[in-house]
Amino acid sequence: MPPTATPTAVPEPTAAPEPEPEDPAQPTPATPGDAASVLDVVVTFSGWNDLSGAVEVGAYVPVVEDDGTCTLTLTGGSGTPTATSDGIPDASSTSCGSLTLPGSAVPSGTWTATVTYASSTSTGSSDPVTVEVP
Repeated sequence: MPPTATPTAVPEPTAAPEPEPEDPAQPTPATPGDAASVLDVVVTFSGWNDLSGAVEVGAYVPVVEDDGTCTLTLTGGSGTPTATSDGIPDASSTSCGSLTLPGSAVPSGTWTATVTYASSTSTGSSDPVTVEVP
């Protein structure tokens, strides 16, 4: 008996898989050409450091960028001392590191500290925090 052809099943096309929803807790790398994003700058520590004799404020932004600049501005006393640092990108954010103003630049008193961030694609500002300088 000669061999006979056995019909085989042809797979039906399936719908494309649904894209995974974006996790809002995860930062998104900035894409050049996007409209400027407005970000919340998160202050991680702030205050007077007795050992260094300086005001120190740490902050980060929840986006990964390599061209940002962080600026600490103190208001409320005489003058408006500022300190700047380059943003330091890591796996999930951009750190401002420790922004430091020496005691010689900040007279004694109560100051309000704000950290701002600016890059080619993002801007942002922290909530103000109070710093006491002895």
